[in-house]
Amino acid sequence: MDTTTRYRATDQLTATLRDQERSRRWLARKMKVSATLLTLLVQGKRTVSAEPAHRAAEALGAPFGSLFVPVEEETT
Repeated sequence: MDTTTRYRATDQLTATLRDQERSRRWLARKMKVSATLLTLLVQGKRTVSAEPAHRAAEALGAPFGSLFVPVEEETT
Protein backbone atom coordinates (compact mmCIF):
# COMPACT_ATOMS: atom_id res chain seq x y z
CA MET A 1 0.00 0.00 0.00
CA ASP A 2 1.49 3.31 -1.10
CA THR A 3 0.73 6.62 0.61
CA THR A 4 1.30 10.14 -0.64
CA THR A 5 1.28 13.18 1.58
CA ARG A 6 -1.47 15.61 0.70
CA TYR A 7 -2.27 18.89 2.43
CA ARG A 8 -5.47 20.51 3.56
CA ALA A 9 -5.87 24.23 4.07
CA THR A 10 -6.23 25.75 7.52
CA ASP A 11 -8.51 28.66 8.40
CA GLN A 12 -5.36 30.78 8.36
CA LEU A 13 -5.26 30.53 4.56
CA THR A 14 -8.60 32.31 4.27
CA ALA A 15 -7.62 34.82 6.95
CA THR A 16 -4.34 35.61 5.17
CA LEU A 17 -6.12 36.12 1.85
CA ARG A 18 -8.56 38.45 3.55
CA ASP A 19 -5.86 40.36 5.44
CA GLN A 20 -3.85 40.85 2.26
CA GLU A 21 -6.98 41.73 0.27
CA ARG A 22 -6.16 39.00 -2.24
CA SER A 23 -8.73 37.01 -4.19
CA ARG A 24 -8.97 33.24 -4.41
CA ARG A 25 -8.61 33.59 -8.18
CA TRP A 26 -5.28 35.40 -7.68
CA LEU A 27 -4.02 32.66 -5.36
CA ALA A 28 -5.22 29.90 -7.68
CA ARG A 29 -3.12 31.42 -10.48
CA LYS A 30 -0.08 31.58 -8.18
CA MET A 31 -0.64 27.95 -7.13
CA LYS A 32 -1.20 26.85 -10.77
CA VAL A 33 -4.54 25.24 -9.88
CA SER A 34 -8.09 26.03 -10.92
CA ALA A 35 -10.16 28.55 -8.99
CA THR A 36 -12.68 25.75 -8.41
CA LEU A 37 -10.04 23.53 -6.81
CA LEU A 38 -8.91 26.35 -4.55
CA THR A 39 -12.50 27.00 -3.46
CA LEU A 40 -12.93 23.30 -2.63
CA LEU A 41 -9.60 23.33 -0.80
CA VAL A 42 -10.65 26.29 1.34
CA GLN A 43 -13.96 24.55 2.07
CA GLY A 44 -12.10 21.46 3.26
CA LYS A 45 -13.48 19.28 0.46
CA ARG A 46 -10.17 18.71 -1.37
CA THR A 47 -6.47 18.42 -0.67
CA VAL A 48 -3.39 19.36 -2.69
CA SER A 49 0.12 18.03 -3.08
CA ALA A 50 3.09 19.80 -1.55
CA GLU A 51 4.06 21.72 -4.69
CA PRO A 52 0.97 23.95 -5.05
CA ALA A 53 0.73 24.32 -1.28
CA HIS A 54 4.30 25.63 -1.14
CA ARG A 55 3.54 27.99 -4.05
CA ALA A 56 0.66 29.42 -2.01
CA ALA A 57 2.80 29.96 1.06
CA GLU A 58 5.49 31.65 -1.03
CA ALA A 59 2.99 33.89 -2.85
CA LEU A 60 1.41 34.96 0.43
CA GLY A 61 4.72 35.28 2.28
CA ALA A 62 3.35 33.14 5.08
CA PRO A 63 4.77 30.09 6.89
CA PHE A 64 3.77 26.87 5.12
CA GLY A 65 2.76 25.18 8.38
CA SER A 66 0.33 27.95 9.27
CA LEU A 67 -1.57 27.57 5.97
CA PHE A 68 -1.53 23.80 5.42
CA VAL A 69 -1.49 20.61 7.45
CA PRO A 70 -0.56 17.16 6.16
CA VAL A 71 -3.16 14.47 5.61
CA GLU A 72 -2.13 10.92 4.71
CA GLU A 73 -4.24 9.47 1.91
CA GLU A 74 -3.99 5.98 0.49
CA THR A 75 -3.36 5.69 -3.23
CA THR A 76 -3.94 2.64 -5.39
